[in-house]
Amino acid sequence: MPPVISGWRVARSMQKLILTLLGGLWLLSVGGGICRSILPSSGLDFLTGLSAFAFIAALIWFLARKKPAVDDLPDLDLFSGARPGFWLRVFLIFLGLGIAFFVGMMIGTGFSLLLVCGLMGLGITIAWRKQLTGGVVWTGLAAGLISELGILFVGNGDLSWAVANLVLIPPAFTAGALLLRHAKLGQIHVLEGKPAVGVQGFLFACLLAVPASLLNLLGNLQSQDTWIHRWWQPLYAIVPGIAEETWARLFLVAVCYAILLPATNQRPRRALVVAILTSVIAHGFAHTGIDSFGIVIGSLLYSLPSALLLIKGSFEHAVGYHFMVDFVR
Repeated sequence: MPPVISGWRVARSMQKLILTLLGGLWLLSVGGGICRSILPSSGLDFLTGLSAFAFIAALIWFLARKKPAVDDLPDLDLFSGARPGFWLRVFLIFLGLGIAFFVGMMIGTGFSLLLVCGLMGLGITIAWRKQLTGGVVWTGLAAGLISELGILFVGNGDLSWAVANLVLIPPAFTAGALLLRHAKLGQIHVLEGKPAVGVQGFLFACLLAVPASLLNLLGNLQSQDTWIHRWWQPLYAIVPGIAEETWARLFLVAVCYAILLPATNQRPRRALVVAILTSVIAHGFAHTGIDSFGIVIGSLLYSLPSALLLIKGSFEHAVGYHFMVDFVR
């Protein structure tokens, strides 16, 4: 038997084994969660939490190895001008992130990061305005409008936060979409004229997120959502699903990757690792402040899978995963 065919068969067998493992862990965690909800005194918390954590760890490992491989990504040179080295660029990125964190301690962590991403996105959008398409612009505006209306009429009605999302989400989306397309780092099916494929990706990611959402319930994190009084209000989860995946995933991952890769085109993996790390730290800080434990756990369980789903799947996958985690909570 030719070595190529033999290797292909081994790879296929490994893939089937991994998918079987993922399916088994998913069923175990979801089954434990259902039994726990029916019989609260069943003592299944540990089993449910352990199987859910194991599923998320296996999912991260599977997505990290899934095609396209990082080494297959094209070289990139999007920004002209000064050519600082890779580690200097990393330092400057984290310096900027630190400044945003410091300002966020005074004006609100979520707002400071959204403001930075929105303003940077506006600058990139203006600089690349000739490459804009109607689809990118209208989809970005729709993302901002959905976020604003969701906050006003489904969420807690915070007018200032609603206006901030309306103004800052569209430029973050348009810039992120342009960068993502040039870097060939992921897909946005809606912009490709495949809304049905995007809906399928969204729904599939919702299924993948069920174990992570059960961990939220085990941690009693839903106790903070005291404003929910109607059956339809959990649909508000689509707002952070779209808004946070726009600035924290679509924009931050793409812009950091675009900044770092030209300094290390022969080693794209480390550029992508730092880009994802920047995204998950920023997103974790926006939720937990300077709680390092909360940032690490939140990043590993929620932000990292979303980032990998964006890269190995699509933006719709990332939104679906985020939506389901918040919706079940």
